Amino acid sequence: MVEITRRAALGAIASIPALGAATAAAPLPATTPPETPCERVTRLAKELATAMADWNADIGGQWKAHVYAAGSRDHPIEFESLDELTPAEIAQRHADRLAASLKGMHGGDWRTTVDHSHGFALVVQHREGVQS
Repeated sequence: MVEITRRAALGAIASIPALGAATAAAPLPATTPPETPCERVTRLAKELATAMADWNADIGGQWKAHVYAAGSRDHPIEFESLDELTPAEIAQRHADRLAASLKGMHGGDWRTTVDHSHGFALVVQHREGVQS
């Protein structure tokens, strides 16, 4: 069993300030200043550009990203194809966007049909129990 004497206790207490001084004298690692919002946006945009190049190579096409401020719209991140689209693909894309807008306004599932042989485009909400 270890015997603690008054002298040992006082000696231990006296050494505490010396330990504190030794650790305070050690140099602190340099800290970098915080990133400004502009620097952060620029850094993230460069990362996105690199990721988009990899993605385009992977899927075999040319796409670009539209990024809006969070909270400014329902879908702040959108992707757009830069490949040449046929008029039929453009019509289908517009119908799909209209369906997405209607879903955002009214909820539910929306179905699109673009029938070129009969000359009509249909965007309709799918309702349970209703035969379509």
